[in-house]
Amino acid sequence: MAILVKGIFGHVKNKAGALVGYSRNGKNVIRAHARKQPKLMTRKQEVHRSRFGLIPKFLSPLSQLIAANFKTRKKGRTPMNAAVAYNYKNAMVLEAERYAIDYAKVVYARGTLDAGYAIAVEGKENMAIFHWRSDCCAKDERVNFVVYNPAKDLFMVDADVVLKSAYTYSMRIPEYFNGDVLYCYLNFKCATGAKVSDSSYAGQFVAGTF
Repeated sequence: MAILVKGIFGHVKNKAGALVGYSRNGKNVIRAHARKQPKLMTRKQEVHRSRFGLIPKFLSPLSQLIAANFKTRKKGRTPMNAAVAYNYKNAMVLEAERYAIDYAKVVYARGTLDAGYAIAVEGKENMAIFHWRSDCCAKDERVNFVVYNPAKDLFMVDADVVLKSAYTYSMRIPEYFNGDVLYCYLNFKCATGAKVSDSSYAGQFVAGTF
């Protein structure tokens, strides 16, 4: 707050908006308020800053799938918060002094159901053909599938579409994905969704090069 010393004909003391009044060598002086110059970040700080926002932005399109499939026991933590924390810790890689997402380590579901084995994917005739095996298939267990295209920054999700006991599923890929690398995932769930498995990375392929 600024003060008018000796009324309106006196000098201004302290700050008034962007101006500062003070006395110097017996003279009343008003000058612009000095701005603090922002400190330049070190290279280490720039590298660290490149991490922020990557995982939340990446997982945001999967919010509904994560809400139903990322089970967390920590009180007060939402499934999305738990998924972000997990993937920050496990799915980040440093490349050329900048952080990036390691798509092979991305997890969108965590739970206690059997996660199966021999999980794989192949591309054929504009289809992503998933394969898996399991020694523990309840009759009501079903499968969620996720395909991510980094070049288009787009997800495709087929949720709850086939029984776990089918051991294979073909997911149609749009032609405008041709030439792009696709990363593929799946996880299992019971009919009610109360129990799910961890999601698994099935692999990658280039769309349209069959």
